[in-house]
Amino acid sequence: MRKKKIYLSGKISGLSIDDYTAHFKQAEDYLLGLGYAVYNPIESEIIQSIFQEFGYRACLAKCMAMLRFCDCIYLLDNWMDSKGAIAEKAFADACGIETIHEDVNNYGRDNTAATGH
Repeated sequence: MRKKKIYLSGKISGLSIDDYTAHFKQAEDYLLGLGYAVYNPIESEIIQSIFQEFGYRACLAKCMAMLRFCDCIYLLDNWMDSKGAIAEKAFADACGIETIHEDVNNYGRDNTAATGH
């Protein structure tokens, strides 16, 4: 059986690299444990190089390209504080991609985990 592909989406801008990396990584580890194939945009060297070379708009477009091949989008608890994550959610909705919201009760962090909505 094919693993469901899930795309991580949350706030990056305005946070320290350590903070957003830890949050995305914890969500990734949790979802891998549930059997998902996880698409973590902050772990993508392609996304990082596009951002450095061409800026935010090009980076967001590449993230949307990744998202379109996923079965689900996993919204981190801070997604509403991110213009990019809001755009990714709207794109997912328009494409009929399932949305799963992080649930703070599913693992040992104050702001994490998954429940379908």
